[in-house]
Amino acid sequence: MKAYKCAILYHNYYSIDGINEVRETIKQNSDQDILLLCSVSEKLALNHELVNTPNEKFVICTNKGKDIGGKLLLIELLLKLYSDVPYIIFLHDKKSYHKLSGTFEKKKLFEIINPANFKTILQLFESNPRTGIVCNTDVIRNEYDKATNTFNTPNSSLLKQLMKEYEINTTDYSFVAGTMFWVRASLMIDFFNQFNPIKVRSTLEEGNMLDAVQGTVTHSWERLLSWIVTSKGFTLQGIKC
Repeated sequence: MKAYKCAILYHNYYSIDGINEVRETIKQNSDQDILLLCSVSEKLALNHELVNTPNEKFVICTNKGKDIGGKLLLIELLLKLYSDVPYIIFLHDKKSYHKLSGTFEKKKLFEIINPANFKTILQLFESNPRTGIVCNTDVIRNEYDKATNTFNTPNSSLLKQLMKEYEINTTDYSFVAGTMFWVRASLMIDFFNQFNPIKVRSTLEEGNMLDAVQGTVTHSWERLLSWIVTSKGFTLQGIKC
């Protein structure tokens, strides 16, 4: 089997255009060996001919857990077939029907696969073995309030519950808002070999839920994916894009 430098785990629910955009970026990074694993909606799969190839694999995904649910399916695929890939890039088709900033946020988040940043990010990982995540500096958040030992989000109590359940203990509560980032694959592989990603996915909510008023398991995992990394003593590092 081909040795890939990194695997893009891309959840694409809305349009074939998103897949083509990622394919184009992969072409621009043609000197890298990049695997594309993509979760798509049933509607998208039925309306377009999506064929598995050596460098692309597709799975059909129901609307459960939004992009987190799709990424968990792709992690399962990675565990079974590509566990020797050193780096994962998490992406999804950022579309916001609830706020006008969706297009801007997508551009900002997708800068991590811009060819101008690709080699810079690889160098950050390869020059420092404790680098766990690399993302756009502008999307790093930290909601932890040390004085009250709570998080400034409706997900606060759920986060504490899930951290205990999944044995995630960290003192660095920084996370990548939007869940698009590079990560050292071994950290995700070790965690999800212990906690089956399909079982985790089964706990997520259905449909296009929000967490503005009430916390959700799905939005909690937006934070937890980063804390899996920092709990192991690895750093979350931002670059200016």
